[in-house]
Amino acid sequence: MSTPWDIQSPALLKRLEAVLGEDRATVALNALAPELAAWAEYENAINWHTECLSCANMLSSCITETVRAETAETALASARADLERSDEVQGEMNEKAIGYVREVARLKQQMEELSTTLDEAHGTDRAPLTAAERKFLHFALDQAAEEMSLGDGFTDADQAALDSLRRRAGKDER
Repeated sequence: MSTPWDIQSPALLKRLEAVLGEDRATVALNALAPELAAWAEYENAINWHTECLSCANMLSSCITETVRAETAETALASARADLERSDEVQGEMNEKAIGYVREVARLKQQMEELSTTLDEAHGTDRAPLTAAERKFLHFALDQAAEEMSLGDGFTDADQAALDSLRRRAGKDER
């Protein structure tokens, strides 16, 4: 805290500069420095209601340390509160992450179930036909075509199914 007679006081320097000019104000302030320091110390003793300068300095030191301690305690309390908030946020984030992991696991399970259902619907044997299987399939399809040509109640849908099977059998030849 700056007092009006403190050598570091910008207000005192400005007043001296106004009266004496800039160069002379600095010289005067430097010349008066010891007297101003003694005056500040004496004023400090009066503020503490003591005549002993050593006692006043001790009281000033104590109040400075008290203020420093209170400031440190406030900062520590703030840091503890921030830490607690960060722990709460981290806990919330962990809960969300666990929820996401569970959701992913559920979706994977659902995907596996759908894949199994799809495999059952289309048949799980998707390996290409061997030459012998392809030869037998063509023979069976030719027999079916011959039977259909005799006209014993086969429809256009039956012909479309036969054509579809021929196309599929042809794809496996590649």
